[in-house]
Amino acid sequence: MSVELYHRNIEALGRHLPPETMKKIDRPVEFPALVAEENGGDINIDLGHTRLYADGAAAFAAGQVARFLAKPSRLYVNPPALDSDWVKGEKPFYEALIDRFGPLPDPEGGGPGVDAGALVSFGVGLGLHIPLLLKSIAVRDLFLAEQFPEFVSLSLRVTDWAEVIAGLEAKGGRLHLYLDTSPIVLAARVFEGLRRHCALTMDGSYGLRHYASPVLDEAHRQFSAMLPTLGSSHGFVEDECLMLRNAAGVMGQAGVKIAPPRDAVPQSLPAMIVGSGPSLDKSIDHIRRLRDQALLISGGTALSALLAHGLTPDLHCEVENVEDIHTVITGVADRYDIRDIPLLCPVTVDPRIPPHFRQVAAFFREGLTPTLLFGRAVGPWNHAGPTVTNLAMRAAVWAGARRVYLFGVDMGAAEKDKHHSDASYYAWERAGKDGDYWRSGANMDRFDIPVSGNFRETVFTNKTFLFNKSFFSTFAAAHPGISVHNCSDGARIEGTAPCPPQDLEFGSTDGNPAGVISGLIDALPSISAVLQPHERETVLSAYAAELTDWRTEALSVLNEQTGLDAVIERFHGLVLQGQGKYKAASACYGGTMSLMLHYAFAHFRRLRSEERPAFDAACREVLRERISWMGKLTDAALRDAAHAAVSDP
Repeated sequence: MSVELYHRNIEALGRHLPPETMKKIDRPVEFPALVAEENGGDINIDLGHTRLYADGAAAFAAGQVARFLAKPSRLYVNPPALDSDWVKGEKPFYEALIDRFGPLPDPEGGGPGVDAGALVSFGVGLGLHIPLLLKSIAVRDLFLAEQFPEFVSLSLRVTDWAEVIAGLEAKGGRLHLYLDTSPIVLAARVFEGLRRHCALTMDGSYGLRHYASPVLDEAHRQFSAMLPTLGSSHGFVEDECLMLRNAAGVMGQAGVKIAPPRDAVPQSLPAMIVGSGPSLDKSIDHIRRLRDQALLISGGTALSALLAHGLTPDLHCEVENVEDIHTVITGVADRYDIRDIPLLCPVTVDPRIPPHFRQVAAFFREGLTPTLLFGRAVGPWNHAGPTVTNLAMRAAVWAGARRVYLFGVDMGAAEKDKHHSDASYYAWERAGKDGDYWRSGANMDRFDIPVSGNFRETVFTNKTFLFNKSFFSTFAAAHPGISVHNCSDGARIEGTAPCPPQDLEFGSTDGNPAGVISGLIDALPSISAVLQPHERETVLSAYAAELTDWRTEALSVLNEQTGLDAVIERFHGLVLQGQGKYKAASACYGGTMSLMLHYAFAHFRRLRSEERPAFDAACREVLRERISWMGKLTDAALRDAAHAAVSDP
């Protein structure tokens, strides 16, 4: 418990942790107290009513580490689903390696010399277990989640964090510490931290829960529920190219307004967010009953369901850029007059969609290539995805609502084959020539993952909705002044309050729902005032050069005479979306490149030492070919976007 150790730890941690975290831990602690055990030779944390460790901190750490090493909890990468539409661009890479070297080997059968990505500990306590673990396992990064900053402060006096950090730095790794009393926030920050800092080297990572507490237990449970989606892509180069083309087309439309990420003054009207999940059908009468007392905001195909029931939303949201959205909007416009419904969408939507609406507010969505290129003066909207109902919830806050109610935001279903409302466009088209496609939920993955229900014990979801569900939870945690009530009979969404629709009573509220939205959009500037066509040409020219530089450096990294694991580690700075010296290029290429490197590391780590050189050489060759393929895609997208910029009226 030396002063010298404390200051050495503070200096080392200051190299890795943000200033706000350092302020929380670099301070004296009177309670809880660091105490010596009565029998001597060990220490503990005195919580007043009890002590944190039953047999002393050192004894507890030694026993926990021994049990863990006997049966470690580890994270392994799943093999790619080669029949999925989401891996078309990476499929030649996977197939080339699998055809020659077979499927992913035994996750624990690899030779020495390749370190796993991370060690995750839910709970720090006095931290004595960490040096013990790192003597027996090899990782690059350390992730710590703790609810009590006081525990970390006390650990600075007894655990040699400086030595831990020196070991991590020698491997190019870092220590990451997340402090919060919210289980949702802790789980989400560890999840996103791993996705950001270990996206390429997750395979073989270790995880444990250090001590039991309601907060850490729940955070660990929520993190475990997110694990199937941990390796999900941050984006696809094909998608980024499409969004660049779309943005060029949308920005050329004179009637489109641009919405900065500023929320309206809070107002008394609550907001009802409507998705097209199957439980919407049972809620329609309650939505109709409350319709005049709240903002009514539809997301995606919920527009078709609401109109089919005679309800017109005050605002409609679209977020996706795929052809299906244009098909749906055109089909809805053929049946109903939607011109007077205001539209909120990112600039990346299909440019054929905004002309269906008289009032259109567009925004720059966080992290996307067009945002990094054109949206710097305006700023990006956060928490506006990944699904359209995420955007609808964000739109409610933008409009000033402080109470939000979710209907048909099921994120799954009680019946595995029931994916959408019977009043939605999916049901309209079941008998048409593309009936099988719409009947399948537009080729939606099956609901085969059981999760806790909002109003029932269990419902079923898929990986996509499981991933999306976490964004609702993090939104609720990031906006503590907003109350979010889930009225949907689907998956439980942590951070929202279950609320049966029949129990809802808003009471009398002042305000004109339609007027609130129209007034907001009328006050926005035209998108043409933000970036003129000649300015877009300049931006696109600079972007073309950045993409070329990214590919040149990527190929240079592949030519380095080091092991494949070291090469993959060097790519980390090239694939972090929106960061580093190639911000926009990394956002474009990073998602696809990450998926390929994520798999390459897992396969390479699991091989015997003598098998690695052949895999290394083959992997680099296929990666070079895929980089050339990505370059051809972006060259074509740039030509189309540049043509749209000079063709604006």
